[in-house]
Amino acid sequence: PELSREILIKPEYFMWETLARKLSLYPPSICRLLDPKRGMNNARIRELVMPGFLKALERLEKDHVISISNGYVRISERYVDSFKGWRMRIPSLFRNVRDTILRHGIEFFPKMMSSLLEDYSAFASQSITELRLPSEIEDTKSFLFIPTSSGFVSLSEHRRISSFMDSFFEGRSSTVKVERLGGVLNSVYLITVMEDGKLKRRVAKVFKSWYNLKWLPIALWTLGSKEFAVLGKTRLEREYSINKLLLSNGIAVPRILHISPSEGILIQEYVEGESLTRIIKRICSSGGDDERLYSIINMVGEEIARIHGLNISLGDCKPENIKLAKDGRIFFLDLEQAERGGDQAWDIAEFLYYSGHYAFLSPLKVPRRITESFIDGYLKGGGRAENIKRVRSPRYIRAFSFFTPPHIIYVIANTCVKKVELG
Repeated sequence: PELSREILIKPEYFMWETLARKLSLYPPSICRLLDPKRGMNNARIRELVMPGFLKALERLEKDHVISISNGYVRISERYVDSFKGWRMRIPSLFRNVRDTILRHGIEFFPKMMSSLLEDYSAFASQSITELRLPSEIEDTKSFLFIPTSSGFVSLSEHRRISSFMDSFFEGRSSTVKVERLGGVLNSVYLITVMEDGKLKRRVAKVFKSWYNLKWLPIALWTLGSKEFAVLGKTRLEREYSINKLLLSNGIAVPRILHISPSEGILIQEYVEGESLTRIIKRICSSGGDDERLYSIINMVGEEIARIHGLNISLGDCKPENIKLAKDGRIFFLDLEQAERGGDQAWDIAEFLYYSGHYAFLSPLKVPRRITESFIDGYLKGGGRAENIKRVRSPRYIRAFSFFTPPHIIYVIANTCVKKVELG
């Protein structure tokens, strides 16, 4: 999953997770682990078991599977990428494992039984209080962390939006207001705080599969043209990991202040500025004579080309998900459909055809100039001309023909081809 690229892992996680899995398979084995006669406690367990895990981690680091820095383990990009298509291999993997177990299980079973019976006998003779599990085994996720601009967040943390606000504004004189953004089907909230006479804003996104029903009809509507991520967990992972990747490469995105994967909540900074939707509407209403507005579209094309140059596709590249900040930078706000690789031509088609539906009453020169300005910026930013040419593909035209008039689609599609062919 995308989140695995960013997770920071305490080395102790591997030891406690292994012990937890062993206990889940055969609970009586806890008697051997926590035998008071042998003076076994958490510190003693670490002393006996952890050295072997540290040696294994050193070996994995030499093999470039992981990297170790500042006491944290991080999985390498190459190793994560090696798991692409892994799900397709699961059936054959399970068959191989099953055959191996059946082939060798009978040989080892008699040797295992005496040890297992000893553990079971000790387990049955002790009380529940005597067999209390270490907290590290009960919650191994406490050793897993995700970096945010506000510090590291543990995967074991369970915090709702109200809890975040209480801690973030603790001890300050403030008035908090929470309102929904983007309509009734959206799970995005604007948190507004009046603190010492100053207005501060944060954006909270809730990623729930059942909650964000907006993606179900969209996924059906674009069937055959574009595959959207619907599961909340997948969308949260994409939003977080792609945000971090773009930010590290100089692309303007909102800083992530807090994330709670268990609750499906992500808190971001609020970007002050003007939505691209509003800018395009201004172009259409002005008759298309404001060159400054077209220069903004040019900047958007250039920034999208930079993103594509990182082998990233945005997935949901509507103008409403792009904002011109007050400092003149182009921000990309909604990354829950973004992914490594993906269909870059879809990003261009969505931006242009979606922009075109605002120009249905405007002169044809307006959608033409919007398209030309975008393409000029996209090619200037190093974007591939082939992506521009693919915009006129029937699979994209079909997806947007429901709300963009045919004559506007025709102008945009032909402008893409002519602009690339004429250079």
